[in-house]
Amino acid sequence: MLRSQQPLAPIRIPDTVFVTILAFACLIIYTKNQMSQTLLFIPDISGFTEFVNNTAVEHSHHIIAELLEKLIDANELGLELVEVEGDALFFHREGDLPSLPELMSQVERMTVAFHQHLMRYNHQRICQCGACKTAVNLKLKFVAHSGPMQYIEVAGRRKPYGKDVIQVHRLLKNQVPTSEYLLVSHYLADRLEKWDEHKHQFRHLKEQYDGHSVPYFYQEVSKFRQDLPPPELRSISFETTNPLTLDLHVDRAPEELFEVISNFKYRKLWNTEPDFLFEESHLNRAGMTHVCIVDEREILFETVKKGDSDNPFVYGEKTRDIPMMEYVSSYFSVEENNQGSCLRFELYLKPKSFAAKILTPFIKTQARRRSRKLLEQLKNVAEGKADLKLQKSVET
Repeated sequence: MLRSQQPLAPIRIPDTVFVTILAFACLIIYTKNQMSQTLLFIPDISGFTEFVNNTAVEHSHHIIAELLEKLIDANELGLELVEVEGDALFFHREGDLPSLPELMSQVERMTVAFHQHLMRYNHQRICQCGACKTAVNLKLKFVAHSGPMQYIEVAGRRKPYGKDVIQVHRLLKNQVPTSEYLLVSHYLADRLEKWDEHKHQFRHLKEQYDGHSVPYFYQEVSKFRQDLPPPELRSISFETTNPLTLDLHVDRAPEELFEVISNFKYRKLWNTEPDFLFEESHLNRAGMTHVCIVDEREILFETVKKGDSDNPFVYGEKTRDIPMMEYVSSYFSVEENNQGSCLRFELYLKPKSFAAKILTPFIKTQARRRSRKLLEQLKNVAEGKADLKLQKSVET
């Protein structure tokens, strides 16, 4: 007779082995959730240190802030800003890495936005300080890297963390023999789509960091700005002649007096009657607007350049919001003399109608009285405020 088979006893896994397997599985899941391929991308303004050290500090800060804003606005890859690092922006993007053409498109867009802004500012600027005169010489470089990234949460913000974050910042210090370039780490290059099709456009170098060799590739990007058209600048020509003209001596150097006139921060010190609204985060320049509120009426003024003047210290404003006038323009011209500065104020009135033209002499009489009072207040502020932190004209 056949014996009936006894059922097999269940295999018993020791508790210690089970715990070990479970812990290992959890570790894999945790690592998968915490580590991801992430693009690290840093646009960095070259020449920033020399620019700040050798120029007027206040204006240089405004210029750099505007440039960083332009770079942020030019983001087309869905990059997330990790930090503003002085003269640089630290971006990251989780998930799929871009292709090389997509990365180059991002670099081109930021380079064009950066240099278009500098060219426009150089055409529109009215200030002659070192920062404003040399801003057009600033350059832009890019460093791109990637790696299996960990993240930490700081003050409610999720940030990339680890050795690859250190690596991308180290790559900012390199031996690339040009001032404007895209640097791509070897690690990232191996993972970029279409790299093999375009890698001939890059050159290969390597650096030593803490005794380790770090290879990378670079390509010049100055080509993206070579054919940028110059910005258009609207200068003012006048159909009217015989402006209201007032002259005044001010015991202050021309560049310092010009700063008191053109910097809106000082305007309220000598033009105290109207409420004054302006964009504090931007430097005054041709085309910029501000609002004066007089008797609850808002008057919009635009900063303008005088087209027929070679004097660098000429500041003008124009408005179309004065009753009976097509426009009203005023100019402050500052020239050096032996004892300080000679200030000339000119007021141009363009009547809208024949009736307004008849009344213009009476309007000028009132304007002369108000303008003379205004200039005396300006003189008192410029001469009496020795602690004004005025911008200096610095040659670099």
